[in-house]
Amino acid sequence: MAVRTGAELIEDRFLAVGSALDEALAIVGSLTGRVAAIPAEINSESMMQASETLWRIASEMSAVCDALPVERAALDGVKASLDRMHAPLDRLVTSIRTLAILARSSRIEAAYLSNNRYNFVEFADEIVQLAAGAQGGVNAHARSYAAISRQVAEARDSQRRFEAERGQDLRNSVLELQAAFDAIETRQHDAVRVSARVAENSARIGDVVGDVIMSLQAGDSTRQRLEHIERGLSAPAEDEAELAATCALQGAQLAHALVDFDSAVTTTRASLASIGSDADAIVALGRSLINSDSAETLHERLSAKLSAVRALILECETARLGVDSVMRTLSGALAEFRDRMETLNAISFSITTVGMNAAIKSARLGGEGRALAVISQDLRHYAGQIVGDTRELMDVFQAVLDCSMQLESARSRQDSSRLGQAETDIAAMMETLGRNEATLMAALRLFADGGSRLEQVLGEADHAFAALEDDMAPVQHAAATLAVQGRGARPVAVAASGRYTMESERRIHQSLRAVGA
Repeated sequence: MAVRTGAELIEDRFLAVGSALDEALAIVGSLTGRVAAIPAEINSESMMQASETLWRIASEMSAVCDALPVERAALDGVKASLDRMHAPLDRLVTSIRTLAILARSSRIEAAYLSNNRYNFVEFADEIVQLAAGAQGGVNAHARSYAAISRQVAEARDSQRRFEAERGQDLRNSVLELQAAFDAIETRQHDAVRVSARVAENSARIGDVVGDVIMSLQAGDSTRQRLEHIERGLSAPAEDEAELAATCALQGAQLAHALVDFDSAVTTTRASLASIGSDADAIVALGRSLINSDSAETLHERLSAKLSAVRALILECETARLGVDSVMRTLSGALAEFRDRMETLNAISFSITTVGMNAAIKSARLGGEGRALAVISQDLRHYAGQIVGDTRELMDVFQAVLDCSMQLESARSRQDSSRLGQAETDIAAMMETLGRNEATLMAALRLFADGGSRLEQVLGEADHAFAALEDDMAPVQHAAATLAVQGRGARPVAVAASGRYTMESERRIHQSLRAVGA
């Protein structure tokens, strides 16, 4: 009875374990497939583009960090040079104003001449016109100078404030973006390594599954042997000797079958534990790629950094708008300034020439031309001062031009249009990272649910085997009882060989020298 019950228990438990194995393998296959898909997601084209965008923005912001002190120095140089214009420009305004007064005085004096009055009036009119032209150019330049000087000062102060308040944040953001790029690149490299390790674990699971199937088949063989033993024990014996021989034979068969059974159970439990261990390792590899053990995911950390960077870029661009405006203004104003100075030089030369001619002609008039001679001398004097002040302004102009070129050079090393595009790029990158994160979070949920179910299935299978070992105690007792009952039995013919289907059964029968019917 114990033997038949043992056979039924083995059949039930091994069938249950076989079903559990099927479910476990399905779960493992799902988990392995999902983990294997993560590297492809991490190394997708969109993620590669996001990584490249991250590096490009970090590089552009680094260029801005390098350019800010250069731009500030150039702005300081422009402002200092513009400040140097103030004194010669004031003198130039005064000289031109005096020149205009002298021109009008020459006209008045020419009107009172009795000889060559009309010639001197023409000279005076020409001087008045030249003085008016000079005064118009100088006044226009003075207005332009004042506006540019204010604009440069505002741009410089704005940039200084940004550097003082946010410059360190800008430099830190570059480091953080580079670190984020390194984190993505590291995860991409890790994905390749994980793929190889997942393949190794999957191969081990495949090998172990073969061992489990062999062990389950061995368990089924044990069931068949117990059925054979049960039929052998139920066959009638002709005498006590045959009964003792039957007990000895079936006891040996049962003891051997139980040894094989214990081996099959031990192997199966170890194999199921190995499957669980490798499956856990696969899930752990997947989790490591998602950084699920940290308080924040990579996407959450990146999103926070990128949001801060977007705001910082906007502040930076706003602070530097003044510099762009200054560059545009200087580009036009410097060309106008050069033209004005050249015109002023030409006017000064003409005034000097006219004044010289007037002085010569007035000398011929004797006492009547003395006032005009004095005026002509003054005209030449102030025209000379204008030339000197203009030359000084041209030197300052060259200094402004040099600083302006430094500013333009600092700007040309940056792609300001791409930095301005950074906000849009960051938004697109965050969207890509969000989609990637949603996919990885779905994988995490699968890992949690699948891992939990796998642990439950394998635990139930192991518990079934552990309980089976306890349930087989009566069969162990039956084997011991048969061994006692068959002790000392003489070999006799026992009609059993016809029921044997396994080589191990025949070998044990032959070892007891029982002759088959």
